[in-house]
Amino acid sequence: MKKILLLVIVVLSILCNVQSVYADKKIEVSDYIGKWNEIENELISRGLNFSNSGDVFFLGNDSYKDLVIYDIQIGDDKSTVDKKIKHVCSNTISIDTETELSETKEMSKRVIIDSGNENIYYEVKLLFDTKKVLKSWSISNWDEGIDTVYIRDILSLQKKYKKLVYNSWQNAYVSYILSEGLLFDDYQYELININGDSVPELFIKGISVANGNRIITYAGKNKVNCEYLGDSSVSYIECENILKNVSGRMDSYYDTIYTIKNRKFEVLNKGDYGAIDNSNIQLDENGEPVYYYYWNDKSVSIDEYKDCLANAFDESKAKEIDWDNLINNEHIMEELVSSDKGNDVFTKMLYSDSNIILQIIRRIFST
Repeated sequence: MKKILLLVIVVLSILCNVQSVYADKKIEVSDYIGKWNEIENELISRGLNFSNSGDVFFLGNDSYKDLVIYDIQIGDDKSTVDKKIKHVCSNTISIDTETELSETKEMSKRVIIDSGNENIYYEVKLLFDTKKVLKSWSISNWDEGIDTVYIRDILSLQKKYKKLVYNSWQNAYVSYILSEGLLFDDYQYELININGDSVPELFIKGISVANGNRIITYAGKNKVNCEYLGDSSVSYIECENILKNVSGRMDSYYDTIYTIKNRKFEVLNKGDYGAIDNSNIQLDENGEPVYYYYWNDKSVSIDEYKDCLANAFDESKAKEIDWDNLINNEHIMEELVSSDKGNDVFTKMLYSDSNIILQIIRRIFST
């Protein structure tokens, strides 16, 4: 009996030691932010891509599951990673991008983290394989590009306004602007409300004719859908889910009518007109160029074209993009983080005198 009891004690002791060794193997890197020297030898012994010199720090991991960052480890699927990041979202900015590698698409994510220590910011880069499983991650405090300055400003604004914008339309728009590199140039912006819901669309004015304009709408789950509009004139009927884009040059012109359906822009109607050969423009008896008109790919006369366009888009109710009052990179970032623009637009829509539903409600309660 004593031998059996002794054997049980020995086995339990071994199991405890094994568990202790396993527990000791797991390193939570975020516990050492700002004090890397405490785990430097351990990292070096593993042969990790690691450097710590003065104010510059970098650590890359593509091998060790027991080396985790905010409990994120290699082998986690993207949804698990997103949930773990959400727990620290009050002091982070999360940016999703898709990178095409060897004709396959791999998803990468940048997470900018405020360490809370003398305005030190760290960037965590996460790379997922085509099955959206984490294959590697790295953390550094290197400043890469001017967007780092804007990111720090945004984090500062989040602290100021105590906004938790992870997995929201605001964060999705910020993420899009950063991942597209729009902060590197003088893009301009306006938040507008096309379809009348509580989430505005973001119009982005391009920096050149070749670059063109675009508009994005929130697709949910921190994603956006983008429609490229070219070098164009844009107008819309607020809260009635209709937008008109007028574009073209050199005797080839377009009128495209869009609506938002399933969080994407869809073409309702499309008209185009112009010369058959713009290198040899034919003139009529009045010296005007001879144009051919098409509506939804059907040949029409100029009068029929005008009627189709008028029926598809009521100009009397239209609003144009306010070109003279578009805001710059700095102001759109502050507006996205600090204000509840979506609810502001929604409230204006509800209390507009042109809102028929509200007029009916007013009449009911006024009787």
